[in-house]
Amino acid sequence: MDGTLDNEDYAFIKKDTHAKIERLEFDHSHLSHRNDEITKLLKSELGKIGNMGNLYKNGTIEQKRQIISSIFPENLILTESDIELIKSIQRFCLSSINKRTERK
Repeated sequence: MDGTLDNEDYAFIKKDTHAKIERLEFDHSHLSHRNDEITKLLKSELGKIGNMGNLYKNGTIEQKRQIISSIFPENLILTESDIELIKSIQRFCLSSINKRTERK
């Protein structure tokens, strides 16, 4: 080895490197597009969180149930004695959410 490349080796390295560059550019363009999608989704969901008090206040029973389930992910089993506690928790959560949305 004298430290020089013959034309065949140079052509192989150039072709291989060019293919790698194209693949990386393709991956990069898809990552940028994916990043845009994630940003849009985050903005949408954060808007919903900021508006959760209104969504709960004006929502259907099913929507209210989904909101409560998102706050308390455990499967709650309610008894008669638990209902007042749950109502108190709901009032607390709604007042906290409303206070946060009023500050904005």
